[in-house]
Amino acid sequence: MRAGRGRGDVDDLNDQRRNRGPRVRLTAVEQRHLPALWELIQDPEVSRPWRTAGASVSPEEFSSTFWDGVLVQHLAVDAEGGQPVAWLICYDANHRQSRAYFAVVGFPEFLATRALRDAIHLFIDYLFETWPFRQVLIDVPEFNLQGIEHAILRAGERVAVIPEYLYMYGCWWSLHTFAIRRGERLEELRRRLRREREVRVAAGPFEFDVNPGGRT
Repeated sequence: MRAGRGRGDVDDLNDQRRNRGPRVRLTAVEQRHLPALWELIQDPEVSRPWRTAGASVSPEEFSSTFWDGVLVQHLAVDAEGGQPVAWLICYDANHRQSRAYFAVVGFPEFLATRALRDAIHLFIDYLFETWPFRQVLIDVPEFNLQGIEHAILRAGERVAVIPEYLYMYGCWWSLHTFAIRRGERLEELRRRLRREREVRVAAGPFEFDVNPGGRT
């Protein structure tokens, strides 16, 4: 038997499910998360590819600049245990030109995992679902490609490579820019996410199907 529901009730439930996959879910960054994120970027392997390029940042400076230029930032957490998987940031949004940049900081234990891939895909879907961007871009240093290149190429394409742009680990590295644009490649990714989100929700003695991707 299927329970009747109003459109508003189903939309609320859809919104709760939209940012969740089988392995990870997105959650808003809150003030209480700042100490853990500051500790994360103290790890040399994390701070080097981050915007400070290996320099130390005081807790006060980190907190005071945390939202500079940021449109939205989320934490991706493991759906089972709740461990943080990635910190995802959308910044430098240009609404007139319909574009923005995003960045990903993976927690060390989840680097190059399917959970990190899913976190990136959920965040990309969130950005295109929420704003009318024509494209979002991500700059990836060459030494970070192994961890996220495949996930990004599932939705976008490499549009630029600047050779010997960054000095790190004792040598020079190129910088790769990827663009995710509205089009068939993005829509295929979003269709896959919708299939993974399809669930049967129990509500007391009733059950009903929910497909959060049903609204476009």
